[in-house]
Amino acid sequence: KKTEFVNVKEVGTCPRFISANVRLRNDVKSPAWLVDNLEANGFVSHNAVVDITNFVMLETGQPSHAYDLAKLSGPLAVRLAKSGEKITTLDDEQRTLSNEDLVVADESGPVGLAGIMGSAQTQIDEHTTEILLEAANFDKATVRRSAVRHGLRTEASARFERGLPLPLSLWAFGRLLDLLREICDAEIIDGPFDQLNGWPWQQF
Repeated sequence: KKTEFVNVKEVGTCPRFISANVRLRNDVKSPAWLVDNLEANGFVSHNAVVDITNFVMLETGQPSHAYDLAKLSGPLAVRLAKSGEKITTLDDEQRTLSNEDLVVADESGPVGLAGIMGSAQTQIDEHTTEILLEAANFDKATVRRSAVRHGLRTEASARFERGLPLPLSLWAFGRLLDLLREICDAEIIDGPFDQLNGWPWQQF
């Protein structure tokens, strides 16, 4: 199953979006060094893919996200939410969105509150065999306002709120792929697609 090029409609608030479709094994255990590192930093181990994204965020400072490709409906878009749209985030809370919230959405609606938290409906589990991997850059003020509005401050939002340099996304994406290959026997089936819509050395 392939997904089309992600449609970044809000280039001013999403100056970079890197994505790839990846086939992998997620029924493997995270190695002890990975679990130990996460736990030493206050993170709980979930599964190999999520553990890798959390580890790379700690290592590089760049948040990323993985969507279960089988749970997505059509291609993704980065857009502003429609007022009143709803998303059930990974903490199982249903949230009502405003037209100032930046989201990642498929044809069914928002599947991620950009820079803050993904949705429960597309979360990775032990049965996941294909993912859409994302490493993006989101405007710090937009992320901060949404995090405050929803009372949802996360490890990801804390990093985006400080502002991240655009080159960091690509470096982190390469590191994610390396670890996914090493631990989950990953192979890229589509991409990577690197949509760069800002001056490379600008900090957002």
